Amino acid sequence: MKNNKKTLIQGLNNSHILYGDFLFIEQENSLEVKQDSLLKHQDSVNNQADHYTLTIPKWLYEIAKQVEYNPFTQTVEGIFD
Repeated sequence: MKNNKKTLIQGLNNSHILYGDFLFIEQENSLEVKQDSLLKHQDSVNNQADHYTLTIPKWLYEIAKQVEYNPFTQTVEGIFD
């Protein structure tokens, strides 16, 4: 397994970090996982945070930012971990 490392989401006290053999294609908002890779949710001192390590299967993924729509104020806001 290739040892690439990419922080996908950085929260206030934790982050989602992908480890493995993958190619992040920023201009296309896609992620090509060439071999099964590992997604770790780590706190600020690199300990496991809210969930266990997940295996991300080989695939071509589209990266999307999650948003929340408020029908009362008719606003769209980003979701932060």
